[in-house]
Amino acid sequence: MTKRTKLFLFYFLLLLVSCYLFLSGVLNLSRTFLGLEVPIGSLLAWSILIFLPTVIFYGNKSIYNPVRKFHFYYRNILYFIIALAVLWLFIGYGFAGNWQFNFKEQEAFVGSSRAAACFLYLTIGIVVVPVLTGIALRIHTIVIGILNPS
Repeated sequence: MTKRTKLFLFYFLLLLVSCYLFLSGVLNLSRTFLGLEVPIGSLLAWSILIFLPTVIFYGNKSIYNPVRKFHFYYRNILYFIIALAVLWLFIGYGFAGNWQFNFKEQEAFVGSSRAAACFLYLTIGIVVVPVLTGIALRIHTIVIGILNPS
């Protein structure tokens, strides 16, 4: 089994376990994990946000092993999104001022509704950009194949 296949299976298993924990309701998602102050729900969301762009990255051989110049652009976009996904938990703490991501109506930026909007847009971007990148790569590959058959 290749390293790529093992990594893909690991992330697929991570997604299945995350979905099970999310849908089962067995765990109280507001409890902390192993004595850390981070709630299980935040860790679960964080793992899914890291999982999505990583699977799109490793699921496209043309991005994983780029051949053409435009593949490098798609790869760099996904590298950036994966880095944002890894930092998402800490960026969220910076916006909210707490690990539960509770926001209130207040004057200071940290924990305010303006910070909540920024955090929401960041989270949506981490989910939407990899999907759009994967779709754009497929369309780009089809168009290049039609225009330059070889």
